Amino acid sequence: MKNHLNFIILLIFLAFGILIYQLLTFTYITAEFDEISPIKGFMPVYYKGIIVGRAKKAKHSPDFKHTHIRIVLYPKNLLLPSNTEIQLKKEKKKHKEIDFLELIYPNEPTLVVLSNHSKIKGIATIDTVTFLANQHPNDIEAIKE
Repeated sequence: MKNHLNFIILLIFLAFGILIYQLLTFTYITAEFDEISPIKGFMPVYYKGIIVGRAKKAKHSPDFKHTHIRIVLYPKNLLLPSNTEIQLKKEKKKHKEIDFLELIYPNEPTLVVLSNHSKIKGIATIDTVTFLANQHPNDIEAIKE
């Protein structure tokens, strides 16, 4: 019985150590999107072609005007300016669409870098095929004319 108790205490300390490690080495930010297509959780986050993080969860703002996506960036020393934007992109691979987020370095960077609890602007791309497929038939006729 004592061995079981020691094992449980060891697991608790290990879990606590992992949590502290994540808090000290990861950066947690929020991306705010005005309009966004349906998204899947745990999307990868890229910066210049390299995975630097992952989207954790999405939820609406309290007034339901925006969608907030919680993002964890793995390198703590990723020195991106606070006015960095993030874009939701889609890529087709072998008849399958893959959603991902890409960090976009601004043209005029600020001196303040991203830190925990930073909020960045999100940009959603428009897939024209999906957009046109979801339009009312009368609207499509107006576009044709």
